[in-house]
Amino acid sequence: MGAIAGLYNFDNINQKDIVERFKKNLSHRMEKINSYQNENFSFIQEQEIFKTDSLTINFDGNIYNYDFLKKKFDLKSNNNSELIYELYKLFDKNFFNQLEGSFIFSIYDNLKNNLILVRDQLGEKAVYYNYTKNQFVYSSEIKGILALRDFKRELNLSSMEKYFIFSYVPGEETMLKNIFELLPAYYIEFNQKGVFKHQYWDLLEDIDNKISDQEELKEKLNYLLNDSVKKRTDVNESIGLFLSGGIDSSLVASIAQNQRKDKINTYSIHFGKEYPNELYYSSMVADHIKSNHQIVEVKPKNFLNEMFEIIKYLDDPIGDPITVPNFLLAQIASKDNKIVLNGEGGDPLFGGPKNISMLLSNAYSHSYDDYEIENYYLKSYKKCLDIIPSFFSEKLLSELKNNFQSPQLFIRDYLDQIESKSLLEKLMFINIKLKGTHHILVKVDKMTSANNINAIAPIFSPDISKFSFQIPPELKLNGKVEKYILKEAVRDILPHEVVYREKKGMMVPVKYWFQKDLKNYAKKILSKKNINEKGYFNYDFVKNLINYNLEDKHRSHIGLKLWMIITFEIWHKIFIEDDF
Repeated sequence: MGAIAGLYNFDNINQKDIVERFKKNLSHRMEKINSYQNENFSFIQEQEIFKTDSLTINFDGNIYNYDFLKKKFDLKSNNNSELIYELYKLFDKNFFNQLEGSFIFSIYDNLKNNLILVRDQLGEKAVYYNYTKNQFVYSSEIKGILALRDFKRELNLSSMEKYFIFSYVPGEETMLKNIFELLPAYYIEFNQKGVFKHQYWDLLEDIDNKISDQEELKEKLNYLLNDSVKKRTDVNESIGLFLSGGIDSSLVASIAQNQRKDKINTYSIHFGKEYPNELYYSSMVADHIKSNHQIVEVKPKNFLNEMFEIIKYLDDPIGDPITVPNFLLAQIASKDNKIVLNGEGGDPLFGGPKNISMLLSNAYSHSYDDYEIENYYLKSYKKCLDIIPSFFSEKLLSELKNNFQSPQLFIRDYLDQIESKSLLEKLMFINIKLKGTHHILVKVDKMTSANNINAIAPIFSPDISKFSFQIPPELKLNGKVEKYILKEAVRDILPHEVVYREKKGMMVPVKYWFQKDLKNYAKKILSKKNINEKGYFNYDFVKNLINYNLEDKHRSHIGLKLWMIITFEIWHKIFIEDDF
């Protein structure tokens, strides 16, 4: 919910209609749109505009320690933008690391001819940018940048390869050439000297030594979880929560309900009686905390007519079919709530089960490959890595080999940022930086923002993220028990069966849908004409995917692979071929 977009240029380029085009492309995220424009600068936002003779603040999001900062520095601010203004006057750029929240903002200083663009520490709010020598444009969504009349839309082939390996686009580059994502905990300065990126917060900086005492860990973790939920919710405002029945969303639900007198609204999904579901556990939690619980059934007939809109809202393609339930739940939750909580963050911060296969592979490997860990990590996604040599066209394979960094080197760049000897901590770090930022948080934010509801992830906070690296690895993944210390910390507020159940995850039954309900849809989107016209893929291989007619070594996760290809094809149609 909410958005910003801005254009800053030195040449007084005539872009008088840019504000209207910003509004058109981002209106789905805002109930009310405010705008400001002068000869050099244009912007829009949902929240009230704050400006002085020298400074203009373009802000979206929430600052959860607003009251604390206002009191600490004796400020007179009445809203988030005024707080930013007053802190900037006191500390220039040296206050960003003191903010806690989900936010993006820019500070336009017309005395210095300078623009600063800032993103929150972990990436709950996304922001994208494009620049030339004399112009800088940014937006909460890529669609805002496409409001530029002269922007040329070209596919970024390197990001395309990453997408089919990860199911999302990781890193600074997006699927469109010359549009970049500002990384979390960074800010950009743009002035007549150029574009300069700076990191203002470091996940691994100022972390004390590991805490080995379990009681101390549980006590501190309990405090941090309760404090995080309390900061992010208003007891006078109705809140919703996406409840899967797993430990993460369940603990957030319990804490949120314990802090309120009124009932929270919880929402769970299933895909029909014929498919496995988590309703036994989610209903158990809802009964335990006595929430207003609603169960939503998701079938292809519920969303096929909205597939193009949903993928348009995603901006960069995300090939995770859970995006559709996220969108449908947000539609329903928005009728009764302005914010919706979730349990995102438990796996990357506390040692989720997906790390186990990688740890075992590394322990029993006898490979001497220079990129052993990198390959394990890429394969752990279980997406299209194994089929790329047969799936991509020869022309595309040649282009990727000769002109772009290998995915292994891309992963190595992240692994080199952490000095820990523990493979589990390396995996946690890279999952926070990649999957957390470019998949988990942004997916939920865009699906909820499109429905004018604000998603909040209390577990994925800066304080809890830093604290998670004080926990010894063996207390995160303790033998076969994943998230051990987290479970121990919250076991008294949840049913025993929920805390110590085996995690299965939310499995969307695309494997079965593509053999029944979605087969004709797949044939239509992935027709021979559509595939051959673009020249990216080997049509015969795609055809065999649709027919589930592949060699044994390629038969795993065919449904997910088809979903990723269809998502990409629809994205390409919207963002490359069409003009919206």
